[in-house]
Amino acid sequence: MVPAVEPFALALKKATINDMIIPVHSNVDGKIYRDANHIRRQLPKQIYKPVCWEQTLHILYERPQGNHFPRTFECGPGKSLVTILNQVNKKAGDSAAKVPC
Repeated sequence: MVPAVEPFALALKKATINDMIIPVHSNVDGKIYRDANHIRRQLPKQIYKPVCWEQTLHILYERPQGNHFPRTFECGPGKSLVTILNQVNKKAGDSAAKVPC
């Protein structure tokens, strides 16, 4: 997959990418993209680097004691997301809801 990185990065330079209006997390390190240039630097890495799914979930659901906990909705067949949430963060799994499609 590494050979695809350079052409993809060149295409991103030509693409219109706006700064985010909602938080978007990078699969590379779980951190929130800061701006459009940060997206251009990080997205090509997703081609060849492993997805940091567990680290991202920890970042998404980390809350100080007593703070509101976000609700998660799983759409579609199966219950993969809820299962993973229960393994990574029991409180997140308990707050998740299955939404039939």
